[in-house]
Amino acid sequence: MSQELAAAIGHAVIEWGRVEDTAGALTAILLQADMTDFRAVHANMMGAGKFDTLSAVALRRLPPRQAATIVKICVAVKGQQAERNRIVHGCWFRGRIPTVGVRYSYRAYGVLDPKREEVSAARIAGHTAEVARLGRRLNYALERQGIYRREPRA
Repeated sequence: MSQELAAAIGHAVIEWGRVEDTAGALTAILLQADMTDFRAVHANMMGAGKFDTLSAVALRRLPPRQAATIVKICVAVKGQQAERNRIVHGCWFRGRIPTVGVRYSYRAYGVLDPKREEVSAARIAGHTAEVARLGRRLNYALERQGIYRREPRA
């Protein structure tokens, strides 16, 4: 596998971790819980559950318009999960072109069902950019409410 493809996969993993961590931090803030302590709960939640929880808490704690924004972002993030799972859990091999890898995904519901797909570093980068954009939107939506600040107060 080329370094470019490996870097694209690694970047996707890092950005997904960031957006999940942001969801946990924002959920903790809305619950008025300590963010570090809340990680003990959040770390054991499955991916979709993290965003479902943030949505539910936002609906209870924020004005309707702001809550709707958070829910919309969470739905969009969850829409990226299938591709994230294919990137993270796929079995990757070198492709004919250095920037294109061959990914095998397997499902086993009674019968082993392999799926072979050629995936470019650019496609993975596009997924990663969208996940990063949604993470920034989560930060910004709550920052506008004065609930969350990226920079410490002076």
